[in-house]
Amino acid sequence: MKSWRAGEAEQKVLCILFPKDLKDRLESLKQEFIVQSRVSNIEIKDSHFDNAIEVLIIGDRNTIVSACSVIFSSFIPDPLSETRMDILVPEKSVGKIIGKKGKNIEMIRQNTGTNIIFAKYSTALKVGKIDGTFEGILKAVQQIIDIIYEKPKRSGSVNFGK
Repeated sequence: MKSWRAGEAEQKVLCILFPKDLKDRLESLKQEFIVQSRVSNIEIKDSHFDNAIEVLIIGDRNTIVSACSVIFSSFIPDPLSETRMDILVPEKSVGKIIGKKGKNIEMIRQNTGTNIIFAKYSTALKVGKIDGTFEGILKAVQQIIDIIYEKPKRSGSVNFGK
């Protein structure tokens, strides 16, 4: 996931995996998703993962979550139904999401009522599987975006050597 500045607002990217058989439907609804959620762009492309396509959502944090809501509500009409969202996360960000001794991921699970598992195989991008209700998944995505794009904390002390 990359982050860049467009004007004053920092743009972020979230990548969701969908079954390949939904590609035509997603393409036909793409412009509607962009208008309804106010994201900068949505890109739909073939994935190197078997039978999957990647949906890249580009925008700020709130519009990405809004786009997830708009896209998923097109496929899952009941917000309380159990479902799964697969997201792609840079391998280097997985440690931040999990946190020391699993603290962050456990907090996300407790706050959202979801179960989150990251694939064990090593690639530049890891698949994160989020299981739960539609609403819980959206909350989990929001918290994951916050962790991935969180600014590093700076130490108050400066080491000038001996």
